[in-house]
Amino acid sequence: MNINEVYYVFRDNGYLVMPTNLPYINFFVKKNEDAGIMNIIGCIDEKVIDKFNTDDLDNISFQVERKFLFSGMKDVNIIFLINSDNLEKHKVFCVGKAKVWIIDTICKRLMIFENQPEDFDGLRNKIEVVISGNQSNQNQYNKKNTRKEYPWITIILMAMNIVYFFILEYMGSTENTLFMLKHGALYYVNVFQKHEYYRFVTCMFMHFGFAHLLNNMFSLYLLGSEAEKFYGKVRFAIIYMVSGIFASLSSVLYQQSIGGYSISAGASGAIYGIMGALLVRIVEERRKNMSAFSKMGLVFILLIMAGQNSGNVDNIAHIGGFVTGMICGIVSYLLVNRKNIENQ
Repeated sequence: MNINEVYYVFRDNGYLVMPTNLPYINFFVKKNEDAGIMNIIGCIDEKVIDKFNTDDLDNISFQVERKFLFSGMKDVNIIFLINSDNLEKHKVFCVGKAKVWIIDTICKRLMIFENQPEDFDGLRNKIEVVISGNQSNQNQYNKKNTRKEYPWITIILMAMNIVYFFILEYMGSTENTLFMLKHGALYYVNVFQKHEYYRFVTCMFMHFGFAHLLNNMFSLYLLGSEAEKFYGKVRFAIIYMVSGIFASLSSVLYQQSIGGYSISAGASGAIYGIMGALLVRIVEERRKNMSAFSKMGLVFILLIMAGQNSGNVDNIAHIGGFVTGMICGIVSYLLVNRKNIENQ
């Protein structure tokens, strides 16, 4: 059983991830401001459950409940959901004061003991459907969540790059440097002396030849689909654009400082920004995300190989984009996630 399928159930029912300083518990929260009611689910994986005891869960439950009651909530309900491959060992958690349900990962069933609530916010049946292994019901959840998580911003960005590429190819040749400069590529003389600041943006959607476009679009889809899932569509779009712009700025400042003549274009600066933001998010979550790690590694190799093959890679733009993406990821965490906790 994939625990992410249970997380999908929470998300479908209005629960949001609640960042905390407890690295071994994934908290989900749903708040009704008008009624002053807050429901909280703390999920503990079987790999780390032995780090806790009954008193720990009782204390965590008490502290969380007290925190939000003091913040103005009228009613705070919290339950812990434990993944367990040893039911006999872990059912001891159900005798304390904390509310605890256990997912028996061996028998694929939800265990609710006598002194525990029969339901929690109407989630019992939905969780049981997912963990039961009923293929048709799981497929319904998977299809539903696939539609919700479809990376539309990534697709739109790819479409903008592709459409602009073929428009330029129709008008001339994307492998002609002077032609690309005329239609929006980046050159510090045009930016600083002619004040053509629009080039910071236009160059992000231009590529020197089909191979350059194909490599970057493949990389954008791999990383963009992950980052859009982590950060949401609006924040992902902001991270992409800000990273691309600052990658361009880094490039022209460096070229001006050395008196270079490089004319640059491409989405790779923004893509490195996505990579930096993803790395920050993985560190924030304090756990490995092998899907994101593997995609980042593949994209890094592709971009390095593409640079070697072309013999003309803008490493300054890549570094500028990567650092900007990391900063955007950190700012997103500090200004958005922590603000949500304070408001709760």
